[in-house]
This record gives sequence, structure tokens and C-alpha cells, in this order.
Amino acid sequence: MKEKPPLSPEQDRAANPANNIWVQANAGTGKTSVLVERLLRILFRTDDIAHNGILCLTYTKAGAGEMRNRILKWLREWALASDEELVKLLRDVALHKPATAADIAHAREVFFWYIDNPETLKIKTIHSFCEEILHRFPIEAGISPAWTMVLDENQRVLQLEAFERLLRAGVLEPEKYGRVEGAFARLVNVLSEYRLSDFVRALGGQYEHFFLVEDVERYRKYFVDTIKYFLNLNTVPQLEKPASELEEIIKNTEIEQNSRKTPAVYLSDIITLTKQYIDKTIDFDEYKYAYLLKTSGMPNGKLKKHDFLIDEMERVFAVDQYNQNMELFNDTMALFDLSAAFATMYRGIKQQRNLLDFEDLVLYTRKLFSRPDVMGWVLSQLDVSLSHILVDEAQDTSPLHWDVLTMMLGDFFVNGDTKSDKHSLFIVGDPKQAIFGFQGADFHAFSNSFSEITRHIQNNLRTIQEIPLEQSFRSLSSILYVVDEFFNDDVVKQKTGFHNNSHFCHRKKDGMGLVELHRLVSNARTGATVDGYIDMIADKIKSMIDSGERKPSDIMVLVQRRKPLANLLVTALKKRDIDVAGSDRIYLPMFPAIRDLMNLVRFCINTADDYSLCCVLKSPIFRLSEADIFNLCKIKNDTNNANKDGPQITVFEVLGNTHPDIYNRLKSITEMSLLDGPYTFFSRILDSGVRHDFISALGPQAIDPLEEFMTMCLSYERTQPGTMRHFLKWFVTGGAEIKRDVDAASGVRVVTAHGSKGLEAPVVFLIDTTTLPKPESVFPITPSIMPKNVAVDESVPSPWIWQAHKTTSEQVGVASDLLMNDKFEEYYRLLYVAMTRARDELYIYGYSRYNAANEKSWYSLLWDKLITVDGATVVDDDTIRIIHDK
Repeated sequence: MKEKPPLSPEQDRAANPANNIWVQANAGTGKTSVLVERLLRILFRTDDIAHNGILCLTYTKAGAGEMRNRILKWLREWALASDEELVKLLRDVALHKPATAADIAHAREVFFWYIDNPETLKIKTIHSFCEEILHRFPIEAGISPAWTMVLDENQRVLQLEAFERLLRAGVLEPEKYGRVEGAFARLVNVLSEYRLSDFVRALGGQYEHFFLVEDVERYRKYFVDTIKYFLNLNTVPQLEKPASELEEIIKNTEIEQNSRKTPAVYLSDIITLTKQYIDKTIDFDEYKYAYLLKTSGMPNGKLKKHDFLIDEMERVFAVDQYNQNMELFNDTMALFDLSAAFATMYRGIKQQRNLLDFEDLVLYTRKLFSRPDVMGWVLSQLDVSLSHILVDEAQDTSPLHWDVLTMMLGDFFVNGDTKSDKHSLFIVGDPKQAIFGFQGADFHAFSNSFSEITRHIQNNLRTIQEIPLEQSFRSLSSILYVVDEFFNDDVVKQKTGFHNNSHFCHRKKDGMGLVELHRLVSNARTGATVDGYIDMIADKIKSMIDSGERKPSDIMVLVQRRKPLANLLVTALKKRDIDVAGSDRIYLPMFPAIRDLMNLVRFCINTADDYSLCCVLKSPIFRLSEADIFNLCKIKNDTNNANKDGPQITVFEVLGNTHPDIYNRLKSITEMSLLDGPYTFFSRILDSGVRHDFISALGPQAIDPLEEFMTMCLSYERTQPGTMRHFLKWFVTGGAEIKRDVDAASGVRVVTAHGSKGLEAPVVFLIDTTTLPKPESVFPITPSIMPKNVAVDESVPSPWIWQAHKTTSEQVGVASDLLMNDKFEEYYRLLYVAMTRARDELYIYGYSRYNAANEKSWYSLLWDKLITVDGATVVDDDTIRIIHDK
């Protein structure tokens, strides 16, 4: 029997179910253990557990599964342990010290009761809880009782279908989609086949906002007024200057130019461009660069020393800003109108097919809970009344999720603190680990909700205790020392906006560990390539494993983005015969074997697709050389040129004469594609020897993507109708990415820093430390930058502006800077998460095409700070090694 570790005093207080608790926990402080302990105490100490429901909300399904497994593990221990062992297990659970015979008997009963009544303890994500509510109360929520979920890949297909319908909606339903045609006409130059998926994603990103808005026309008016004020469009500058005044400027400029020993280029530009502007041979957008800098769009400072140029310079700048802001306004309103119409179209399609997507689960539950006349009845109809609510990873909870939670708490504490109403609330989170802003999480919602919930509880004659957890049970002292030294530094705090809570090490008896920061690998300085950089890291990992120092399962490698480093490293490790768990996500089209199979499908759909056929012929499936393919294309072209007025032939038809065996094989494959589903089709292809051909040509690394691809095809064939054409569209649109739970036992894990949340490893490598946050094109106009003469309407979402083209608008700069500040703050919180995944050793690397990494990057800040901390030694001038007994 594994002995249960004792709780710290802070953990023990937090696990007491008699108290309402708000926990702010550092990374690795055992918050999951506290949650499990609190749940065990509730199960053990509640007299009538059958009528006292427990709801534990977690952020991920993996977190919920881990929690359930831990609970079941300890309850199983209660059932199987001897009496003597059970007394030790109940040390912190039972109220009696030590546990009595009655406690021992009760503990065994709890296990069997839980096996028969698992739903009394609901451990769910917020989405799965909402899904349960909507399945039980669909009529009250205003949805079909027969609704089903549409998952990620099918959701993207559905969104694309909604967009395609929207293209025709302005003509077919002008009374409903009257603004759509004008919006598309406005944005026709913005849309392209390369940006289409991003544009559809942008439209879908506004769905939640329009779902929450009851009166779209009222919201649109508020939106227009706010954006116009923010972009300073209510004041029109002097758009034209009389020709006589421009000629006066030319005259004065010529006098100034002639008085100079050396002519000034900027004065010549003013003379030349002003004359052309008067003659109307250039427009304002060319004329303005007589006064403005091309790079920044700001006034040319050299002109300020000439009084006769200042007024025109200021006028030109004001007109240019006005013109750019008007373009921004028109583009933004076009996107607004399309987003509103898209939300209506997309919602209508889902209603027709009785579908809900991931966002709908929370949106419809919030709508249901917002009706006081229904809310109380819904909660009363649950299997058991809720007596205990626990929320894990609360820092990642979005404002919409908090709305659902606070609505649930509306009557939760209404009876005060009585013996007959032992309700409790437990919320745990860490603002330093709030890293899911791109999924709607709000960094500020955690602290704001604490104030709101505290006020609500106090109004019902109860209290809530705030307990910090600062002792780390995960990382050794050197890692915690580096984290604190780095994030407590005044310069770092000023640049990052990060607020650190100091950490205390529990594992001092296990040694000090180490942190290594390796000198930047620079392409500009040394000519190092990305492949060479990855090989260096793979060699380091191999040396650790070959020496017996570490097992592959001890090592986790973190990247910010999967492309390009993750797949390169997985390939490099496999080439060194190192067991690899792989990446947590696989984008299948990145693998040559999958691309070859997709080209084969494209050819089967259209045998005149010469390009796809040539790609297939060169692939391991047929292994024709480039010379062979060149000859095929030459024969086709020569034949078609000689017979310009007659029927044109294809490469496929040429194959019939030059390579009849390949022709017959392709003809047979094409016939199969007309009848088979994707799994059957590709199974027959691969089993004919093609799988062996791929592995022989591409190496063992082809096996993993092929197996994942076939699993996906099997799932598609079982659940989706349609031909290979439908499958290809589904695959290209959204089905090409595979999400996987990476099992540490199977080897080195290569995971994104976001995906590593909740994970840990004895050894962690950070190899993607110079990447910066991506800039956005949609900028919220939040109350902090809202014009003072516009009242903020908190009943509708904040307005926003959309930058469809590059602009030098000062107002866009204001909104962009605010958003980028938030993104950079989250960027450094992600660094905190990444560093605190390490238990024993942390290795930090960086690669850049330039001489140095950007000064805002993780790498630059880490190098500048860590080289100065106590305990840092420089090894061979290439590595900073830190070993410190914190």
C-alpha cells in the first residue's frame, strides 16, 4: 500500500469542506492533491451523501479523468487495506484522531456506495456540465431535444458551408441579408484562396458576440458611433487646398532651395510633387509623401524649421489620417455586417440539423440560467441538490463561464450558514498560469470574480477564506530559484507585467537540480541552420540517454508552436533510435506520404489533373524519375500542339502507351475510388505494397502518420456519408489535424507550452525561446481607450476595429498597442508555465536568423538576467549553468 503523503498546514486548511475557500496556488504546489483530499473528506464526512451532490469543474477532460482516477484509487485503497493500514489512510480524512472502528467500517461503505452512485460526484469540464444540462432541459433552453454535437473538424466544414451560402444570401434573401452584398463588394480585394480560411475563422470568432446580442440593429448603431468617435471621423479636416496657396508654397520653397549652398532633396520633393498635384498627374496618396515619411506616415521633422510649410504639413497629415481611418471604418463595418449575417446563417444551419458546437454549450446554458423563473426549477430537477461546488484551474475560466457559475450560485447560499445547509464553495487557480486568452479566458476575470463572489457570500451571512499555496512539491531548488530571480527582477517585471509569488522548495532532500541556458545559435553569426540546431539538441538528448543518466520517458521538450521545430525534432530523435511519444498534435499534410495519398485522390476525382498525377508518379507509389515525368509531359505537349484544333490528351492517356502497367493500375484505383469509402480505399492501396514502399523510401517516421491517418479514415467512414470528393473536402477544410494524449511512458514527449499545462517531467528542454506573439488584425475598443464622450454600454460586447491592410493610423496604433501589451503579458506567463514543468533539470536553448534575438523574447530577457544571478557559472563561454540551494 502506498502511504498517503501528509498535507502542509495550508493544504489542510484548504481541504476542509466546512469552509468556503479561494486558493491562489503556485505551480507544483499540489492543488490537485488538495482537491482530491477535499473530495474524499466530503464523501466521508457527509451524513446523507445521497442527497448532497458534488460538482467539480475542471478545465480539460484530461484533468477531469485524472481527478476521477485519483478518487477511485484512494477509495479502492479504503476497501482493500487492512484495518491498521486504513487508520493511516484516514489520518486527515476522519474527524477522529486516530480513526475509530466506526470510521473504518464507514470508509469501506463509502467505496461501495460510490461504485453504485458515481453521478453524485460530478467531475466534469464546464462544457460537459453544460452538455448534461442541455440534454436534460432542451425545451427550456430553446433547442431541439434531438440535438447532437458537431466536433472541431466538422464544425470547420459547417462554417465553410455557411460562408458559401452567405455568398448568395444577399441576392436570394435581400430582406434578411441586405448588407451582405455591399460588404462582399467592399472586401473583394481582401479575400483570396490563401486568406479564405483565416477570414472564415474571423467571422466565426464573432459568433459568440452576436449570439449574446438581442437587438443587432441597436448594437450596430452603438458600434458605428463608438468607432467613428474613436477614429476621429466626426471632425472632417480641410480636404483640399486652393491652387493659389499651393503655388505660394512652391514659390517659397524654391526661394529657400535657391538660397542653400547644397540643395535639399526634401525641398525638391515638395516642389516636384506639389506641381504634379496641381496638374492632377498624381493623387493625394502620392502627394502626401512630400510632407510625410513613407515608413511611419508621420510628418517629416525636417519641415518644421520652415514656417511656410508647417500648416500644409499638418493639413496633409490630418487628411491622411482621416482617409486611412475612413478606410478602416468602412472595412470594419463590412466585416461587422458579414459577421452578423454569418452568425445568423451559421446558427440557422445548426438549428435545421439539430446541431450544437462547443461554444453553443455554454451560450445556451447561460441563456437558460439567465431566466430566474427557470433556473431554480432546473437545479431542483437534477438527480441530487448541489451542496458542494469545486472549480479547478479557475484562472482559465472565461467571463462567459464565470457567468454560468455565478448564476448557479444565485440561491446556493441563500439560507445562510446552518447545520442543515452545509453548502461549500472551493475555487483554485493561479493568475500566473493564465495562458488561454486565445480561447476566451480573461486574465482579470479571476480576481474580479473573487470580489464578486466574496460580496455575494457575505450578503448571505457566510465567509470565504483566501489561502495561498506557495510550497512547490514538484521542482528542485535551482529551478525555483531561477524562476523567482527572473520574475522578481524589477526590469523583468516592468517589461513583462508579471506579478510573481515567491516559491518554496519541498524536495530539498533530493538535491538542488540545475538550470542551463545555452548561448544563442545564430544563422547570421555562424551560418547555423534550423536542421543543425535541432541536431545539436537531439545529440544532447541522446548523450543523456546513452550515459544511463536519463530514460526517454524522463524528458519533455517544449515549443511555442508546433511548426517547424516539433516535427523536425521528432524526426531527428527517431533517426537516433530514441523512443519518442511524438507530438501532442499531428498536422497530417506535413508528411510526404499523406500528401502523396491526397494527390492520388485528387487524380481519381479528376483524371485530367496532370499536376496531381505527376506528383503521384514521382512518389514511392510508382517511383518514376523526373526525366520520365518530363518525357511524359513532352509527349503530351507535342501531341496537343500538333493537334491544336482536335481533342487534347492528358498525361494519364500518354501513360496508356508508354507505361501500360502503371496506366492499368491507376485505372483500377480510379474505379475503386468510385465505390469505396476512405478507409476501405486507402486500406486496399496500402495493403497492395504501398505501405512497404512508403516506409522503405521515407523511413520508420512514415509509420506514425500513416497509422493516425488510417484511424481518422476509419472514424470518418463510420460517421460521415459521401464520396471521396466529400472526404477530400472534409480533410482539407478541417480534418487534417490529429490531437493526441501524449503518454510519457512511450518516450520523449514533444509538446507545446500550452499543451504542457498540468504535465511535468524530470528533464525539460525549452527550444523555441525566440518566437514572439503573432500580431492581430482585430483590435477591441475597450473602456480604457473608449472615447470619453461616448457612454460605455456594458450590455453589449465591446466594439472593435479591423485592420484589413497595412496602415499608419495613430488610432490603430493605440488599439494595437493595448492588445499587444496583453498578448506579451500572456507570453511571459506562458514562459512561467514552461519553466515550472521541470522537476530536476531545465535546459534552455534559442535559435535566430539574426545576430541576436529580439529584446522582448524569452531568450533575451533570460540571458540578460541569469548571467548576473548568484550561483551562475559560465561554461566554455557558451552556457550559463545555475545550481543553487534555494
